Amino acid sequence: MSDRTNITIYCRNEDVDRVAEALGARRDNVDNHSSKGKSISEPEIDCGGYVELEALAAAGVIFYGSHGEGAQYSRQAFASDGKTVHYIVDSVMDGYCIRIDKDGICAVSEMAATRFFEAQVKAEELIDDPLVPGAGADSTHVVVSSKEQRKLLDEAAGQPATVVDVTFHSSSSLQGNMAVSARMSDNSVQTVLTYFDDELTFTREELVGKTADEISQLKFEKDKSYLQS
Repeated sequence: MSDRTNITIYCRNEDVDRVAEALGARRDNVDNHSSKGKSISEPEIDCGGYVELEALAAAGVIFYGSHGEGAQYSRQAFASDGKTVHYIVDSVMDGYCIRIDKDGICAVSEMAATRFFEAQVKAEELIDDPLVPGAGADSTHVVVSSKEQRKLLDEAAGQPATVVDVTFHSSSSLQGNMAVSARMSDNSVQTVLTYFDDELTFTREELVGKTADEISQLKFEKDKSYLQS
């Protein structure tokens, strides 16, 4: 019995025929994405295209994209490094989040999240056209695909990297049994926080948009409140 959903994938121009054939996509579902790549959409594919995506990656195809939710699986973002497809659940808005179960256990490990982000950055650099300040109507919302280019823009603006999204996971550190790994605006992935969850709590909303220094200050303030309670 099939479990079908929609899928959108971004690939290099030279790979578009192979990807479209693998997904069973019609030519009218292929659109120009950039000077270097195409976007391909398919409204119905079985099991989020898992088998097809794995075969494409094994054949050396680099791509990224996302698929919708099915009856037996969550919606996911994915990225191929030309060898393996890396997944992360619940792609949302401008970034990604990690599903946490009721016991606070991360459904995707820190390493898996890191590998996904690294594969996505690699794919974006090969497929996307980087934008430059002033290229769009609103130059305060510039999106660049290259980690180096994003870092240069941040430095030029005099702004430190901020948190784009976070992963909560268990930690063996002496500084806490929980840790937070963050995807930063320069596309780096770093641990920005460790804490004991029987003393302190943090939410995604508290952390996204903050710098590492601001998160350290937030922890300091929460530590102080806890010790004074």
